[in-house]
Formats: sequence, structure tokens, C-alpha cells
Amino acid sequence: MITGFGDVTGDAKKPFVSPVPTRNRPIPKTIDSTRHGPATGGMLISLILTFPPVCRRVRVVCISDTHELHRELTLPDGDLLIHAGDFTFWNHTAKIEDFNAWLGELPHRYKVVIPGNHDRVFKQDPRCRAMITNAVLLINEGVTVCGLNIWGSPVTCDDAAYGYTTREERARLYASIPKDTHILITHGPPYGILDREPGSIHREGCTELRLAVMRLCPRLHVFGHVHAGYGTCHTERTLFVNAALLGWTCDIENMPIVLDITLQ
Repeated sequence: MITGFGDVTGDAKKPFVSPVPTRNRPIPKTIDSTRHGPATGGMLISLILTFPPVCRRVRVVCISDTHELHRELTLPDGDLLIHAGDFTFWNHTAKIEDFNAWLGELPHRYKVVIPGNHDRVFKQDPRCRAMITNAVLLINEGVTVCGLNIWGSPVTCDDAAYGYTTREERARLYASIPKDTHILITHGPPYGILDREPGSIHREGCTELRLAVMRLCPRLHVFGHVHAGYGTCHTERTLFVNAALLGWTCDIENMPIVLDITLQ
């Protein structure tokens, strides 16, 4: 269990969030040395943000890449559940219907979901968006929840499921992310950040996404896709969460990552 990443302060317009007190720290080319492995009791990270007084605390539960095994999960309660995509394996509508029914059984007041490359039916037939009724489904768009501006995208640089297959197209897409975004949800990771298998030199993250994240400095960036990248790390301004739960055995091996965000 991870607790007490430090007190954080900031201004009301653009809250500053950092899990540790750092000063004048250069942005590293890659980040994975601080990745945390599977946590037996879940991963709990405490953050303090400065916002107008909308609510005092928001507990955010982050998951991704459950691949039809959602009913095997025992999720911590929270105010906001974020699923960063790949809730199916083979894109079957029956599995999507069951996923939506499961979402409706959860106690979380707010649920925000993006598809992953395995959930491509939402691109193939946009009418399928109506199948998700128990969460907000984001496809290159945003929503505001409890004073937090959230923007989500299913696009990955290594799969054409949701288009944007060229660097130029992805750069234009990510240029459209609102500057006041607090939480960014993407299915794939940014380049060099929790985006590789242990011991591998091959990185699977997106360069254009990395450039956008470093420009925007969202306070929290949640993603998945690269299952072995599971864990958290940070720059001075952004906490990165790879919330992929599926492991090497094609079973749920990792724990949901929980963030306590205090708004003051």
C-alpha cells in the first residue's frame, strides 16, 4: 500500500499536483524506474489539490485492461471509477452488455470509461455507444465530474482501431485537449512512461501523446494497454498511472489503484 506522497498546494485556476516535493527537476526522457509492482492490498495514493470548494475529497479508483474479467474484481468503493479501456477481448456485444450491467451494480457515484483497441465496436458502429448507460463513455471528448475536468481518448499509436494512424493526425487530436484538463485518460501510454516490458528496450508509448502531456501538465494521467507497465510514477507536475490489471497469465494479477484527492 502506498500512502503519504506529501502535501501539495497550488492556485485555484490550475491546481498544482505532485506526489512528492520536488524543485527544478528536469523532465526525464523515460520514466519507469519508479514503477511499483503488484500490491497485495491495493495501491492508495493521497493527493491534495487546490480547487474552488466543490467537494472536500474525491476517491478515484483506476482500472484498465480487465478483458471481460470485470466480475472477478473486488473494487474498493470510491466517488469516481475510471476505466482506461479494453473491457472486452473480442469485441462481443454480449460482453459489453454484461460490462455495462456490472457498472450499474457498482457503488461509485461517478463512472468514466474509455474504450480500448479491443473495444473497437464503438468505432465500427457508433450506435453501440448507447450500450453504455451506467457510465460516461468518452471518445476524444471531455466531461466535468465533481469539479474535475476529464478528457479521454481510446487512440493508440500501435493499433488502427480508432484511427489517427499517422503522427500528424495524432498531433492534431492531442492539440484539441482542453488546456484546463485535470485528469487525462488514454488507453495507450505516452512514450517512455510505464510503456515497456521489464528488461525490454522496446517502448510502446506514443511520442505525440507524450509531447501533449508535457505541454498540458494534467495533474493525473491514467492509461493502460501495456500490461507489464502497471504502476505509478511522476514528474514534477503530473502523476502517471498505468492501471492495467491483466497479467502474463491472462488473468487478473494487479490491483486497482486508488487516489484520494482532497479539494480545498
